[in-house]
Amino acid sequence: MPRCRIYLFTYNRNGLLPRAIESLLNQTFTDWVCELHNDMPGNVFPAEYIAVLNDSRFLVIDHEKNLGAIKSFNLAFEKCGEDFISILEDDNWWEPDFLEKMIAVLDTRPAVQLAWCNMRLHKELPGNNWEDTGKTTWEQDPLLAIKTFDFPKPKQAFSYLHSIGAMLVRNVDLQKLQIPVDVRLDFIEPIRERAFSHPIVLVNEPLANFAITISTNRAAGNEGVHEHYYLLLASFFQYAANDEALIKGVWAEVRKSTVRSTHNLLLAGLLDSNCRGLLKYAGFADWLFFFAYNVRYPKVVGSCRRAKTTYAALWQYLKENTALRFETRPN
Repeated sequence: MPRCRIYLFTYNRNGLLPRAIESLLNQTFTDWVCELHNDMPGNVFPAEYIAVLNDSRFLVIDHEKNLGAIKSFNLAFEKCGEDFISILEDDNWWEPDFLEKMIAVLDTRPAVQLAWCNMRLHKELPGNNWEDTGKTTWEQDPLLAIKTFDFPKPKQAFSYLHSIGAMLVRNVDLQKLQIPVDVRLDFIEPIRERAFSHPIVLVNEPLANFAITISTNRAAGNEGVHEHYYLLLASFFQYAANDEALIKGVWAEVRKSTVRSTHNLLLAGLLDSNCRGLLKYAGFADWLFFFAYNVRYPKVVGSCRRAKTTYAALWQYLKENTALRFETRPN
């Protein structure tokens, strides 16, 4: 039995897929098996490419119908026999020592379920050219090779810490990590992070590469965005309603963003009694933006009022897992 099962999900990215596969073949750690899931029925390229490699570690699964990203990613969290699982997205790629170093980290930390590494950011340019931005997902700290995060961190009230394409997950209660399928793709990380056992571990070294592509499969438009933010905040403060440090921390994290989103905090504070503490730290400019935003988008308040019913499965998932995270947090 190999030690690690890699799930490689692809959808109509024949030009990028070989780069991801090549990075897997170049791994210094070789005791792995890879399930390549092709979510575009009728696309023969993935199977034909793997066949030429003649590598028995690959298993190609052509989906009979398009499952979409949520259902596809959930397949990575079914039962398997390997010690670890990882997800390699078709537009990203790993450094040769990614698996070797990540497995070493979890081998020396048997109580940790999730580790992920820093990622270099590459931007796609026209003509299939790529630019190394010189940036990473996390600011590199040469004095801190590994950083451990206990729950809760303020950012986890509405966002996430880990990177799905640069993570290694211990094979423990994987099925609990399957998220409801009626959610926006761009919210899968903060939703699933509520279900991971903590602490979680960041390897500061950039062992993986993230592609900022011209086209993306991430959800477009604003439909459901405010409802998702609201449910994340409401479930978080159901268990941290009076924690002043967390409330201040959430405001600090939101104010760091280049996209103004303070209205989401005010909306949660007005609609959910557990979030009332968020209103305390709003300034005049925050309220002004909030009212202007709701004049421009008058349906947002009503849709968030209905969010716990509209997204009933998501609300239940967040409540159950957030409760468990707070129950098991360090004293």
